[in-house]
Amino acid sequence: TFDGVSFEHAGVRLKGNSTLLNSWRSGVDKLPMRLNFDEFEGQFPQIRDQTFFGFPNLNLTNNSADASFLRAKVVGDLFREAGTPAARTAFVRVYMDRGTGPVYSGLYTLVEVPDKPMLQAYFGSDDGNLYKPAGTGGRWTRFDPESFPKKTNAEDEDWTDVEDAIAVLNESRANAAKWRTRLQARFDVNGFLQWLAVNTVIGNTDTYGSFSPHNYYVYGSP
Repeated sequence: TFDGVSFEHAGVRLKGNSTLLNSWRSGVDKLPMRLNFDEFEGQFPQIRDQTFFGFPNLNLTNNSADASFLRAKVVGDLFREAGTPAARTAFVRVYMDRGTGPVYSGLYTLVEVPDKPMLQAYFGSDDGNLYKPAGTGGRWTRFDPESFPKKTNAEDEDWTDVEDAIAVLNESRANAAKWRTRLQARFDVNGFLQWLAVNTVIGNTDTYGSFSPHNYYVYGSP
């Protein structure tokens, strides 16, 4: 329930790796969560395509490693001000009812999940393939479909957009001008450099370019 509006049968699950583990080990009830508002539409047809004011999925970040509670908010703002697509955020007070009435869990950061509303806002279309790469293929040295799980169009086994971009990226650069032209026709080089600059300034190493490339998204915009 938010501002008097209730959302029935919404899906809730725990999320995160180190943030979840550290919180659990600390013995606190304030755990990071993921909300999916139409997760159970198969069982409850009345909630088909249910959203939270337009958002089908949201993250509740508990800020367990950030006593200031500011990092997720400030970083998202910095990326967007630089023209780089980034999730919107808001602070929310969360109450959990385990059967004895609402109990205050604490202040969370509500974080937009890269999804159709975000794709529409930044690219004007949500028809393309949205990926969350992880694993060896996430380094972009070779294509591996297992490293590019789809967050949209999951039923369509077509990775042509990202597969083609990776192939061109790793072509011979003997003719640098030709290589550059072919790459720029398939990959937003300027957008990537903008992201790389901001990401380097804020010191985020838990993403593309790290030892274990993950925690980033790629969108094949039509």
